[in-house]
Amino acid sequence: MTATMEILKSLYEMFGVPHPMLSLVAVSILGAVLFGGGWAFTGSLVEKDRAKARMEVVQPVGGSSAAGQGNVAISGDGNTVNYNAPALTEPSQPQKANKR
Repeated sequence: MTATMEILKSLYEMFGVPHPMLSLVAVSILGAVLFGGGWAFTGSLVEKDRAKARMEVVQPVGGSSAAGQGNVAISGDGNTVNYNAPALTEPSQPQKANKR
């Protein structure tokens, strides 16, 4: 740490004392560039983490039976479709509420 401070003091004596405003502007720009680079790098890491979190493993939901080709009832991952299988029973119609 002491060696680093000595180097910084030497740099300030060379550039800061004879040109105080110019050295202040140069150091400010350097600091902004370093901060912006670190901020952008951190943002890219967060994006990678979010992309990993969005990727969900889809689990099969169970077997399906379809009455015909192109039936939208087929769901899941890696299911086998057998068109000769008996169709599932039709869902019952919802009962309408009596209006008074």
